[in-house]
Amino acid sequence: MFRTAYNLVALLALIHVIALAGAGGYLLATGRLKADNIRAAAEILLTEDTDADDESAQQAGPVEEASRSEEAIARKRDEEEMKRRAEQRKVSELYQKQVAVNLLMQKTVEDLEKLEDDRRKFEEQQQQRGRQEQDERFRKTTEMLAVAKPDVAKDLLLQGSSSEDAARSLLELNARKGMKIIEAAMEDPLLRGKALQVFKLVRETAPEDSDWSKVAAPEE
Repeated sequence: MFRTAYNLVALLALIHVIALAGAGGYLLATGRLKADNIRAAAEILLTEDTDADDESAQQAGPVEEASRSEEAIARKRDEEEMKRRAEQRKVSELYQKQVAVNLLMQKTVEDLEKLEDDRRKFEEQQQQRGRQEQDERFRKTTEMLAVAKPDVAKDLLLQGSSSEDAARSLLELNARKGMKIIEAAMEDPLLRGKALQVFKLVRETAPEDSDWSKVAAPEE
């Protein structure tokens, strides 16, 4: 069945070709189909092909232009993204530097505070050591004054010590022993003035019920 249909189609095609060839021969024989007509038809066909190509080119032009525009937009977007990242990197670097500077300043302040604290502690230790040494000297001086004779005690009491320290030492002695030292100092012209000053300090600082408040002042 398919073979019969194929043979029929082939026969029809052959008949069309023979008919076209006969029609062409007839037109050539009668002069109706000339070379100029053939060339004109060819030109028309070529023109149609050219117009089709131009139309295709015109249609392709906007597509290419759109493609180039999209590429330009994408390129610009990439450049802007690169700039944004560069700015972010700069901001991050500045922030990290600021953090480093803040940490350094904080460390410097802490070191200065520690140095100031160490200095204060050292001064307190020195003052405490000085007070301890002063107390120790005072104790030894008082012990020596208690057993020394008045002529020796006056020099030990008044030479090399302040009036305040001398008055404090006398207050640790009984009034009788202290007045003997003052009287011995009054006989020395070089110690008379300081002896009177020490006696006045003793009377001013002595408790009211002490023996020092009852003794008479030495004669000037």
